[in-house]
Amino acid sequence: MESRAQMVSDGSSLVTSKADHDLKRKFKSIFQSYQRVKPKFSSSWVVLRPPPGAEKVKEYLVEETKITLYRLPGETETLYHLEPLEYTLPPGQKKIISLAREEILDHYPGREKGHRPTFIREYAKKQGHRLIYKYANLEEVNLGRTRSEELARVRMLSNILSRYTVGLGIVEILLRDTRTTDVYIDAPVEESQIYTIISSTDLEESLPSKCVTNIALTKESADSIISRLQYESGRAFSEARPVLECNLEEYKTRATVIGEPLSPEGVSITFRRHSPNPWTLLRLIYQGSISPLSAGLLSFLIDGNATLLVAGPRSAGKTSLCSALMFEFPPSQRIVTIEDTLELPCSALKEEGYKVQSMHVQSSGLGSLGEMSAEDSLRVSLRLGESAIVMGEVRGEEARTLYEAMRAGTAGSAVMGTIHADSPKAVYERVVYDLNISPKSFAATDGVIMCNYRRPKGLHRLVRKTTHISEVVKDNIPSSVDADIGLDRGKDLFNDLMLYSSENDTLEKTEYFGEASEIFTEIADDWDMSIEEVEENIRARALVKAAVVDRAREEGRLELLESNYVPEYNTKFWYLLENQIELYGGVDYDELVKDWKEWFKESF
Repeated sequence: MESRAQMVSDGSSLVTSKADHDLKRKFKSIFQSYQRVKPKFSSSWVVLRPPPGAEKVKEYLVEETKITLYRLPGETETLYHLEPLEYTLPPGQKKIISLAREEILDHYPGREKGHRPTFIREYAKKQGHRLIYKYANLEEVNLGRTRSEELARVRMLSNILSRYTVGLGIVEILLRDTRTTDVYIDAPVEESQIYTIISSTDLEESLPSKCVTNIALTKESADSIISRLQYESGRAFSEARPVLECNLEEYKTRATVIGEPLSPEGVSITFRRHSPNPWTLLRLIYQGSISPLSAGLLSFLIDGNATLLVAGPRSAGKTSLCSALMFEFPPSQRIVTIEDTLELPCSALKEEGYKVQSMHVQSSGLGSLGEMSAEDSLRVSLRLGESAIVMGEVRGEEARTLYEAMRAGTAGSAVMGTIHADSPKAVYERVVYDLNISPKSFAATDGVIMCNYRRPKGLHRLVRKTTHISEVVKDNIPSSVDADIGLDRGKDLFNDLMLYSSENDTLEKTEYFGEASEIFTEIADDWDMSIEEVEENIRARALVKAAVVDRAREEGRLELLESNYVPEYNTKFWYLLENQIELYGGVDYDELVKDWKEWFKESF
């Protein structure tokens, strides 16, 4: 009888025994193959061949790894198929990586000595070059016919060595693929394939965005990843503290681990990618999440210092939209951000001349020594002077402090934050009932912006959309929870200024977009404008944003949509508006748009 894992000549293991029957059956449903392989230096299994009948849709490289996307007949998932170079190397090269790995793990500087992760990574790469040469000579492995080939091969092998000593192993490949937005490793890890979500903008129409991969971890590889996350964060992970969250700056990713007893079947790991480039309203228009007119409305509300909550379910794009809205502040506006996971584009804003003070707070009560709570940090921010306050997420005791400051007028020029809810009415219920904020305090909120997923024509393809831009009807807010108007009339708390139309696949104006809008009236009074001028102002903002997106699409110049250009676009808009008022005492918005487009054409 064969052992559980039959060893093959190149140091890899091939699963073929009866003991793996249950696990094979799970894999067979997707891959129609029992054959999984892992080199000795890796603790992750990979199925190298796609299942019969899989239809190749797209192929690309992530560094040296080939990624192929397959459509699976009869399945509601895409197959995200990796072919890691290290898994297909000649036996001799696999062996020297294994030998070098054993030595470097015995001798590299201990993490307990306080070395930063970047130092450990560089140390591993430097030692890797030396050890690859050493064992290539000892094992008589030829690394190339010429000196340049040899150097290239040594660099490649040392990178692999670094990945499987101080890195995240094969999971790194997924995190380095900019097309992936989420990576999931469910419990029990040794019985579950890794699966991922790919941005819908990188997929052919009708191809599901949820993907199953050809990878499965072992307990050893999962433990190694958790060790790396503990080191990165400086936070504990145990049965007493079964949640671990941290940022992986190297991959622009947020990692969350849950373990026993919270996860009875063992550890589960999730990675959520931050956008490599800050989101802008222009990028959101380009990908179809918002319309130019809704972008113009949002820009107007930010300029008008409206208090906004960006709501939606998990991963619906709340933080992306909140980040994009921050670039609509004038550069003269000081901004204070409060977040437990650093996702807002503070560095990018600073690079463009914005005045930003970021505050990193305790994560769900699980922070390390020295981290402040979100509530304490908010109290500090209120003493930092006149500033717009942007909260990464409103979800705890800090909400009471925030609303007290908003009602007292000490919360700065504008307040913005994200909150988990699936409708404007649910935002009210969450704030009032779950967070124990009085209804009258909730009236300090001016508007709610809803983000959500859509499934076009019922396909298993998730597309992020902004579905509501709603204002709070403050006269309808009850005086107390006891006097609540009831769930059946909850919708009267909000007027939808714009709603998503499935038929036209865009946000469209409602009857409240204009004179019936309370927020339009408030900003019009502050700016000494008529409602007609407010509408013209919003329309002009929409037209200039549409002009940028149209040109970027026509000329293939997507860089025009990036955050480093947005302040210049907006500053020119404000300059032209002020210039017209100084010269003519009023604004001809048609002329303003014409002048802006001429400037844009000449300047870019």
